[in-house]
Amino acid sequence: MNDLGILRREQGQYDEAARLLNEALEGRKKRLGPDHPYTLGTMDELAVLYKKQAQYEKAEPLLLEVIEGRRLKLGDNHPHTLESWKNLIDLYEAWPKPDQAAKWRAELP
Repeated sequence: MNDLGILRREQGQYDEAARLLNEALEGRKKRLGPDHPYTLGTMDELAVLYKKQAQYEKAEPLLLEVIEGRRLKLGDNHPHTLESWKNLIDLYEAWPKPDQAAKWRAELP
């Protein structure tokens, strides 16, 4: 469901993408736990969807949680951690919250 949700997001089918990604997220939380790398990956994908829809208030807490989880599980320099970090910077630039974007950009490893 996760991959299908990503595909639907890229096709612009946002409602279907949100349904699929939320369903995948709930399933992964139950089966793998909230801090498993796959669960965090789904959260990241859902946050990207919310950013595309300009639902910044929904995307921000997801990305903050993903970054924290990925930093703990994978480390600061892991490509997935850095990807989420850059997604958060992109979010703040789109919002626009340039001060927040600059803060997180300055902290990039």
